[in-house]
Amino acid sequence: MCFCPVGFPIVLIAWLAIALLPLGPLSAQQIGTTFYDEEQTLIKEVYGIQNGIPHGSYEVFNELGERVQVGALVNGKKEGVFVHYFPGTSDTLRILTYRKNQREGEALTFHRDGSIAQRALFQNDQLTGESVSYYADGSIRNRTQFRENLPDGAFESFYQNGVSAEKSRFLAGLMHGEQLKYSEEGTLAERNQYIKGQRAGPQVTYYADGQVSSEIHYRKGVKHGLSKSFFRDGLIEKSGRFKNGVPHGGFSTFFEDGKLAEKATYKNGKPRGQIISYYENGEVFRVHHHNAKGFRTLSETFDEEGKKVQTAPYLDGLLHGDTVTYFPDGQIRERIPYQYGQLHGKYERFTDLGELYIERSYLRGRQTREKIHN
Repeated sequence: MCFCPVGFPIVLIAWLAIALLPLGPLSAQQIGTTFYDEEQTLIKEVYGIQNGIPHGSYEVFNELGERVQVGALVNGKKEGVFVHYFPGTSDTLRILTYRKNQREGEALTFHRDGSIAQRALFQNDQLTGESVSYYADGSIRNRTQFRENLPDGAFESFYQNGVSAEKSRFLAGLMHGEQLKYSEEGTLAERNQYIKGQRAGPQVTYYADGQVSSEIHYRKGVKHGLSKSFFRDGLIEKSGRFKNGVPHGGFSTFFEDGKLAEKATYKNGKPRGQIISYYENGEVFRVHHHNAKGFRTLSETFDEEGKKVQTAPYLDGLLHGDTVTYFPDGQIRERIPYQYGQLHGKYERFTDLGELYIERSYLRGRQTREKIHN
């Protein structure tokens, strides 16, 4: 999270605050220096020393030698106003105030153009109260309540046009309670419930006209219970149930006219039996067969007239054996050999007259031979 400055008057006041500290110029003091490298060529910090203790002006540089922070130390501790700069410039990035090495009071962060990017408040080195972030044009980006360095209380974010984008609440850094999300036009887009950072209850999304787009139930942060999505006219698009975050029970998918597009059954996240997909005319498009462990054993594909297009056997979920494709009259078009998911064995392609046209040999995914028959 960033914190930002206010504009020229505040920056000037910050400089005066540093300049008026009765610490004496850095050139008149004993100087302490830290480095980024062992060769001590890249300066990291330069600070005054008094009675062997860091005391006086304090500067920080990046590895390019650019000054990125100025402030003051009193008896080894940060004290007063500290100004941070955008690298390579003298433009203020952030202004913080320290009391005995702890951040205290208002903190400001700035955009490149000098406008405020964020206002925040520190107490005993911890964020407290309201933090407000801004767009470069001065409009509010978000408001967050803090307590003991954590978001706690109301949060609201806005689009640049001023319309609310999100409303929610936090408890000790965790989202807690209702979360509402809105479109840039101001219509409700999503509604969620949280309990100590975890989704709980229904998540409901909406179309722009207010019609429900989906409703998904959660428990302890994972999907649990009924899950549905809808077409714009209110007809169901998908429906199924989850148990502890995984599919469990029957699942159905529909076309926009209400006809069944796919049906499946799951147990503890694994498919059971057949997953059947359909064409819009009601004919079966594809059937995936599964064993008791949820592994696919066979896949069958059909055309819109119900004629078989392909069969593909599986072992432990991997293509294994000959995948066979067919011409519309039922004759074999191809035999494609697989072994544990890799091409392996003899491949054959036939003409529509049933004559062998191409032969290939494969060894563990690599083609080793090809013969074309004229």
